[in-house]
Amino acid sequence: RSFSVKIEIDNPKMMIRPGMIAEVKIMSENKKEVLSVPVEAIQHDFNNQSFVYVVDNSGNKAFRRNVSLGQLINDKIEITSGLSENEIIVTGGQQKLVDGSIISISK
Repeated sequence: RSFSVKIEIDNPKMMIRPGMIAEVKIMSENKKEVLSVPVEAIQHDFNNQSFVYVVDNSGNKAFRRNVSLGQLINDKIEITSGLSENEIIVTGGQQKLVDGSIISISK
């Protein structure tokens, strides 16, 4: 995600110019535990709905689950709804899956 913001910073050597793009990380003292998954596990459909494939209890089928995304944290993305802790998700080869696909788990 990207946002337009206005900030004031020291620029004594005029190395920062108008129109330049920057990545900003805002640090906070508030720490909370979040549920996050690898970015590569997230898929998007034609309506831009984010989803993952969740492995069923028997471990041999994967089912699509819509999720809501939060912030990007290094190489992981926060899941704000749609997934519970301890659920197993598909993180490789999910581009070839459809709802109910038979899978094999490798560790």
